[in-house]
Amino acid sequence: MEEYRELAELYCTSCNYCLPCPENIPIARILSLFSLARVYDLEEAAKKLYAEIGRTGFFARMNNGAACTSCGECAEKCPQKLEIPEELAAAHAALADDDEGG
Repeated sequence: MEEYRELAELYCTSCNYCLPCPENIPIARILSLFSLARVYDLEEAAKKLYAEIGRTGFFARMNNGAACTSCGECAEKCPQKLEIPEELAAAHAALADDDEGG
């Protein structure tokens, strides 16, 4: 059980306690896509889904990680104590199309 607890502290559990984001960023969605890429080696699928944020589907009216202003409101509420602004920046760098600065 302790091993699972330690693993949970490394990644977003999609609890959404970090929301609402003042920049309308779907934080849990982005961090789960980042995990798909770096943990499960599904980078192409994660990039495709990340590209849909702000463009189509359920996340059409939301912003991707580039919109993060590092205000820190999300990190203050995170029970996993994740450095969410830094994670969003890393996720954007890894998942955005080259023409989006990734």
